[in-house]
Amino acid sequence: VFQLMHTNYGPHKLISAFIKCLEPNHIIRIKAGALEVMNMLIKEATTYFSFEGNIKLCVQKAAQLINDNMKNKKILNPALGVLLALRDKNCEATIGAIMAQPETHISKIRILAQRHAKDLDDNIEAYIAATYEPQPKPASGNKFLKERRKEESLERPPDPSPNVRKYQGKAPVHHGPHDIAEPQQIEMEEEKKEKTNKIVVKAKKVFPKKSASPPPRASTLQPTSEAQQLAKMLTPTKNKTFTLEETEKILKLIASVASGQFSKSVLDSLFSKLFQFIFNSVIFGPDEELQKKGFYTLSTVIKHLHEYIKSNLDTLLESLIKCYTFPKKLWESVDSVLVTLAEQYSPEKLVPLMMQMVGVKKPPDLQGVIKALSVVITCCNSKYLEQCTSNIIKPLFIAINHENPDVRKTVVFCLVEVYIKMGANFESFLTQLSASQIKLIKIYWQKRMGVESTPISSQYP
Repeated sequence: VFQLMHTNYGPHKLISAFIKCLEPNHIIRIKAGALEVMNMLIKEATTYFSFEGNIKLCVQKAAQLINDNMKNKKILNPALGVLLALRDKNCEATIGAIMAQPETHISKIRILAQRHAKDLDDNIEAYIAATYEPQPKPASGNKFLKERRKEESLERPPDPSPNVRKYQGKAPVHHGPHDIAEPQQIEMEEEKKEKTNKIVVKAKKVFPKKSASPPPRASTLQPTSEAQQLAKMLTPTKNKTFTLEETEKILKLIASVASGQFSKSVLDSLFSKLFQFIFNSVIFGPDEELQKKGFYTLSTVIKHLHEYIKSNLDTLLESLIKCYTFPKKLWESVDSVLVTLAEQYSPEKLVPLMMQMVGVKKPPDLQGVIKALSVVITCCNSKYLEQCTSNIIKPLFIAINHENPDVRKTVVFCLVEVYIKMGANFESFLTQLSASQIKLIKIYWQKRMGVESTPISSQYP
């Protein structure tokens, strides 16, 4: 079953579903199973985890489960496996996300890592060492240093503020990962412990407050400034080209703006620009990794900007169909966008549009339409297919006799998807095909269903 789901929906769609299985309302067995599956999917979902926000979400879920189940190996082992798989995918983003968790979570992750994954603890240690630089020890016994400090104090202009003078010459202390905290800090922690009875002073000594670290790398842009910056970057100029860094930044801004709350006037002015940018500058560009990120960003836009996509559905389908001329390794990304489109706008609205295209398109766009139709059919309700089967198969039965062998093969795969959805009810329609065509459809149906080869029915010689 999982293999069939993986084939139909791909790792990017599945991993979003399994993350939802980690919610607190699910039982331990479901959470453990979801973590095991995620270990496999993380290795394949390259596009999904090219966005640091998705890495942070997975780390947060795994860290919470580790914190709540320190005595349950069924949860601990796969949860640690998720962190290790994410670390192998993007070490810097994963360790940064771990260190952004509550300190109780961090301490338990480190305990677990020290027992079973020393290299992960080494990564955390290296991150702490790079982030929290230890304060150098003052060489108070060095008379030359004392004389130099005396000269510096004479050169320093007088401070007009008496309240600041007593702090003059003292640099802020940055504690290293294993430095002992100042007495004042310990007193503050003790006061906090008396109030909440949850703060452990020892953990505070090992992991200093985040205020001692450099400012977070996450974007501090407000929603309005994000929209303004995106509009500025997408303003057309003559012979304008984008660098790799600019393109990735724009894609992140588009995803943020699409999922944000903006007025209709702001979106009206932006939608056509961002739509053109995703296709013209990214998806139809030369960089395969950027193309995958472009498809992922397009899925985000489809999920959130319903009204705008609805009015541009024909254009979107035309553009996606052309994407099936790309190398096969990108087809999974195209399939994922089509599945998202079918989920948001119902396959029943997309199928009629595609059937019109089947009648007018020529190769290679014809293969693209039929491939897209195959993906959308997997999302269709079987009752809907039964009602409109004759309308669907009529142009397909014409295309299965096309002079182009690639077109004929693509039609066979599409009819297999219809067969899987309708089951035995579809066999009566197969009588309109030749014996060799029926046999071919049966063979691929058996492969897709994972069943052993069985004799063809006597009515299909």
